[in-house]
Amino acid sequence: MFLVGAGKMRELARATGEQGAGAILVSNRTQERARLMARGVSGPCIPFEQLYEAASEADIVISSTGAPHPIFRREHGQAFMHRRRNRPMFFIDIAVPRTWIRR
Repeated sequence: MFLVGAGKMRELARATGEQGAGAILVSNRTQERARLMARGVSGPCIPFEQLYEAASEADIVISSTGAPHPIFRREHGQAFMHRRRNRPMFFIDIAVPRTWIRR
């Protein structure tokens, strides 16, 4: 699982870790906030600059950032699937405004 965003995601990360989820990757635009959240789930903190490389490693990506623009685009999803050799991924975007754009 890959959690992108550290604001409202903290509670989700904590609950997910308590439920025994496997590896949880964490990334945020602010590295220190990502480190704090990663410590709470005992998972690795991925620098935001490596977001696109790391996302293809996760089966589930949950995104909730405060970015004023989409951070994931269709071409990112296509690249993830190519690197994963078409193994399925599940994306959940709970950000407002959305961090995914389908164009």
